Amino acid sequence: MDDIKELIKGLSNTPKILKSLHKSISNNSLKEKRSTEKWTIHEHFCHLAVAEVMIYERFHEFKINESPKFSPYLPDQIGSSENLIGLNLEEQIDKFERLREQTVKFIAGFELDDWNKKAQHQEYYRYGSYIFLRHVLMHDYFHMYRIEELWLTKEEYFNKS
Repeated sequence: MDDIKELIKGLSNTPKILKSLHKSISNNSLKEKRSTEKWTIHEHFCHLAVAEVMIYERFHEFKINESPKFSPYLPDQIGSSENLIGLNLEEQIDKFERLREQTVKFIAGFELDDWNKKAQHQEYYRYGSYIFLRHVLMHDYFHMYRIEELWLTKEEYFNKS
């Protein structure tokens, strides 16, 4: 757990990287459906903002509860991708930036005891506040990678990844 500050810094950098990525992509690529099994670029961007609400709530649970219990967060089961595709992208990116700033400010106040908290989660063998912190950063970069993959991968290589 000696990388907590670096992980939080990574979370605080995600909105800047996301905005830069968004500026690079032409508008006609954002909602292009390249595969029936994958979200569009637009949906990946919007998912990050929608999921950030849950992320803040989970960190809050870790702060106030000694041993929280969590259920899996499965976007495809709680709302269809059509819901994401209909959201205003610029508003969602701005929302993500505001919510992430709130999350980073909140977790910056965590003490070592807060980072040592364990939780029960139906989906994972082990789960806790520190694991969740790292998980959120990887989640950010997973979706940013998917955005770039959808944007840049040539058709003949697209379904091989």
